[in-house]
Amino acid sequence: MSKQANHQRFPLCFNGGPLDGYVEETDTPLDQMPEVLGVLVSPVIIEMLTTQRLERTMPPTSLAFYQQGTAQARQYTFVGSASPEVIALNGLSAGR
Repeated sequence: MSKQANHQRFPLCFNGGPLDGYVEETDTPLDQMPEVLGVLVSPVIIEMLTTQRLERTMPPTSLAFYQQGTAQARQYTFVGSASPEVIALNGLSAGR
């Protein structure tokens, strides 16, 4: 009997901050989800996420941080953000 890969997808929910209410589907196992996510944010990136438009014509304006509520949940809560200067200093700017 062969084993078949489980390709079940789960909702990943964002609470607060610039992605408040955004839900992303993921097949990453819960035990492999990071405790903290850093998400580059700009008005264009938010539009890409919410409308599935694939153009990127504006560099990020901030880096938003989301922390997993508990190890048992796929919910991330906004905990803060960094300025564009911090993004550029760490080599994360869109031009690189």
